[in-house]
Amino acid sequence: MAAAALHISPPGSFASHETAAALWGAFVGDLNEVHISVPKGSSRSERRGIVADRARGDQNPRPYRGLLVSNPTRVFLEVAAARKDLLDLVALGDSLVRRKRTTPDELVEAADGYVGEGLPTSPPSRIVRTSWRRFAEGVATADAHRVGWAARATCQPHPS
Repeated sequence: MAAAALHISPPGSFASHETAAALWGAFVGDLNEVHISVPKGSSRSERRGIVADRARGDQNPRPYRGLLVSNPTRVFLEVAAARKDLLDLVALGDSLVRRKRTTPDELVEAADGYVGEGLPTSPPSRIVRTSWRRFAEGVATADAHRVGWAARATCQPHPS
């Protein structure tokens, strides 16, 4: 689906957000739409099932499996800026790191330096930083992240 969406998009468009995460092999939960970003100055056509975002100049997508795709660290920020919940962000970051697409340090550095929409002064920024503090505590898998976060959110002991 990403290839088809990019085929009908302006030159320089690339897979982004959850679509890019899925292409990198990361955890994304339910993927109901194809997300692409189009270059500044290009028109964003409205098509059913395709979400076209305006690309920022600092995104630097890269080729992957024949498609232009947001880089993995940037994908994490795109999803965070789209206000995904904390549990999904932790699972996304964990899966990107486990597939050796990025590192925890790169994700934290990117979150600290990001000044775009949704970050760094809004709740998503705190979510990004909090998710990586929790990630550093050593929760091992996406499912374990969700269980651990649910336990923490309800002030219950983490099931070991």
